[in-house]
Amino acid sequence: MKYIITIILALVIAQSDAQLADSVSAKLLHNEVLFWQAQNDSVRFYALLNKANIDKTAEAYEKALDELYRASKYATTNNELSELNYQKMLNYFLSSQYSFSSEMTLDSLGVGNHYHEYLTMKLYSMIEMEKWDRCKSELLRLCNRNDSVKANEITHLPISYKYKDPEKSRRMSAILPGLGEIYAGYTFKGITSFIINGGFLAFMGYNIYTHYYITSVVSGFYPFTKFHSGGKRLSAILADKHNTVEAGKLKNKYREEMYSLIH
Repeated sequence: MKYIITIILALVIAQSDAQLADSVSAKLLHNEVLFWQAQNDSVRFYALLNKANIDKTAEAYEKALDELYRASKYATTNNELSELNYQKMLNYFLSSQYSFSSEMTLDSLGVGNHYHEYLTMKLYSMIEMEKWDRCKSELLRLCNRNDSVKANEITHLPISYKYKDPEKSRRMSAILPGLGEIYAGYTFKGITSFIINGGFLAFMGYNIYTHYYITSVVSGFYPFTKFHSGGKRLSAILADKHNTVEAGKLKNKYREEMYSLIH
């Protein structure tokens, strides 16, 4: 079966070499043939590793990860396992899968020349996942023990920000228009919302008092329900915006400390 696959792949390459001499497809096919022709696991491993690197260069990170998982069956030495795990972490990182790259721990000796890049990816991933405690501990570990100023800076880094619950904000605006916006930190928007909604209610009440019932519904009650509903949605959006801004500020603080230590 192996020989049949090898022959088929060789024929495909022979037919496509003229058009794809330097293309990604030709390089991938070439390494796939090397994989099937290989006489030992080490050659198979590096053929698949080459395919993963080609996919990575082409920014096809998911395909690169697929090839790396194929290669994991053929990694037999410590160096091969270290290179495999580093490449997995790199592709997770480049594809913004920080939940995976933040959990990978590699041996400093095994990573070798990649250790600097490994630390950068590890810390950056933890920051993106908002794992503040773990990130602070890692920064303190990397900090020079004789540099008390830097150690003090890192020690006093906050590990949380003032989170605003979007659902709570929405409920508050449902009870009192504008209150959710104020809770989310947008006082002017909250006051404006309260005045607009209050104005429609007052107009509706006035028209009911003067017996203009249809006008009270069309020009008072109906716009009030629309603005009230929109205000609830806006409150949740503003709470999310607040959280994004505050998280971004904290991430920047951690990144500054990270870059000062490893660059």
